Amino acid sequence: MLQVLLAMVFLAIIGGSGGWLAAQRQKQHHAAASAHTSSPAPDPTTADPPGPAPASGTPSAVATRSAAGRECPKHTEAVAKITPLLELLYLRTAQSEVWICQDPGGALYYQGHLGPPGEALAEGTNALFLDTVAKDPDVAGGYVATNVDPKGTTRYFVSTGQLVKEIHGTRSKPEPAVTSRAG
Repeated sequence: MLQVLLAMVFLAIIGGSGGWLAAQRQKQHHAAASAHTSSPAPDPTTADPPGPAPASGTPSAVATRSAAGRECPKHTEAVAKITPLLELLYLRTAQSEVWICQDPGGALYYQGHLGPPGEALAEGTNALFLDTVAKDPDVAGGYVATNVDPKGTTRYFVSTGQLVKEIHGTRSKPEPAVTSRAG
């Protein structure tokens, strides 16, 4: 009788430990899944090459939420050579993604991605990183990123509602938000 009781206690301990481990794995999986966001891809409809690929060669991801806010893609931090970059705005349209990021000193950065969420970022192929970003004086919570190249100037007007490109002085039709968040 004592052996049966000991066996039951032993099995209960094993079962409880297994359940606890399974719950911990599920929590880690859920945290990792909610911490990842697809990387931005460059916009092939413009003359500007799109953004960078993650340094590790894996799809870029948004890091876990810190006390100060959500971190920008690791790819963006690698190109900017600044960590952490905190996300101020994320916008997903039917064609692209955009992150507006801020460094600890207050400087703003634009990371654009043309393509589906989760795709690795590759500067000049599907991603565009810009460090020439300012608040849009005409749109509350909006930003303007400027890219100057030998062909001219392209501006990206980003808000939680839409992305508008101004290529060499001509504004494109707005790309409405599919998903957005403001930090």
